[in-house]
Amino acid sequence: MKLSKWNSYINLEGNEGLVYNAFTDRFIVVKAASMDLIHAQKGEIEQFSPLFREQMVVAGGMVEDDLDEAREVDKLILETDFDKSTLQVIVNPTLDCNFKCWYCYENHIQDSCMSEDTQAALITLIEKRLDNNKETKECQLSFFGGEPLLRFHEVVQPLISKSSLICKKRRVRLRLQFTTNAYLLDDVMIGFLRKFPASFQITLDGGRCEHDKTRFGKGGIPSYDVILKNIAKLAYADSHVVVRINYTAKNIESCKEIPNDLEQISSDKRNRIVVDFQRVWQDKPDSYGDTADLIVKNLRHELNEKGFRTSDNRMIDSVRNSCYADKYNELLVNYNGDVFFCTARDFIHEHRAGKLRPDGDVEWIDDRYKRRLSCKFRKPLCRECRIAPICGGGCRTKCLETAHHEGCNLRYSEEDIDNIVMDRFINRFMIQK
Repeated sequence: MKLSKWNSYINLEGNEGLVYNAFTDRFIVVKAASMDLIHAQKGEIEQFSPLFREQMVVAGGMVEDDLDEAREVDKLILETDFDKSTLQVIVNPTLDCNFKCWYCYENHIQDSCMSEDTQAALITLIEKRLDNNKETKECQLSFFGGEPLLRFHEVVQPLISKSSLICKKRRVRLRLQFTTNAYLLDDVMIGFLRKFPASFQITLDGGRCEHDKTRFGKGGIPSYDVILKNIAKLAYADSHVVVRINYTAKNIESCKEIPNDLEQISSDKRNRIVVDFQRVWQDKPDSYGDTADLIVKNLRHELNEKGFRTSDNRMIDSVRNSCYADKYNELLVNYNGDVFFCTARDFIHEHRAGKLRPDGDVEWIDDRYKRRLSCKFRKPLCRECRIAPICGGGCRTKCLETAHHEGCNLRYSEEDIDNIVMDRFINRFMIQK
């Protein structure tokens, strides 16, 4: 037996230490003497007590001498990212938008709209993919943009109706997902969508005053109260909603208003809401100090107390729960038929991976598709990193963009890795107490 390369050893306060194995995602709290023994033996484990050896084996901290641990992570990535049980098709009905948020990375194209010919090709693509892969049991149709509700009646509704018939005929479950500002949502749309399992990601930019400085309609019409009302309507229609709070150093204080504002949703529907705090990436973290982290922590606690769910983006899990865009059975079709993988980059011509053909097939550009599928967890540095089984070197987009760099794709230091492990430990065992 040998000590796993995926082990982290962290000294705790008092007379204890922490052993964490990233492959099994398990922790062992040990006496400081055991930690000293681990460091002293440098992999020689004969002097460990039988009980400690047993605990380490169960937790994955000790493995067979001939086990290729990096290969085991390769298998996990293959099983997760190449799973064919779900087909995910992301659609940009338009790149136009009714808001002009200062941090938006997209180049909005006014009056853009997916043509009927491109819609027909997209429906053919879905039909072909389902016919050619009997393993697929679920089709997830996701709408992005731009603001997808701008083209609800011309594009979104027809695509859903036709996809529903295709899936029903093949006994495939159809799920819908929307990334929307929800300002244009109305009762007619909700009435149509409630016939399907649907989820929504909707953004608030701080509390009412700060939000309305960023997200407003023509003529400066405020949007905060309209969006809150529509979030509540979706909850009452039994849809699942992720309320994404985009916070900055400027609006973080105003976020304290949000839990009270969400209280308009009755307690029996609050479990439909997940509140997710995300720092606007253009806002430099150095400007916060510890203030934002403390405010977000307190807000999560307050929201949980009120019956809402919250997410913690520090809990990375990029291997077993990898990004949607890492999946083999996923693609994004832009309004003009250009094909992409990732929604987190601008949809410019140079970034496209292929073009949707009228026959429903994709004409891939050079080797972009193959490079994307083979780029993850390839760097020697990644294959030796102790948190590789939960990180994997980051998403495939990040792996491609940093392939020419020798260092960590995510620029993690050893201290950062220790903090990731401790955040995981605290979230799992300490916060619940």
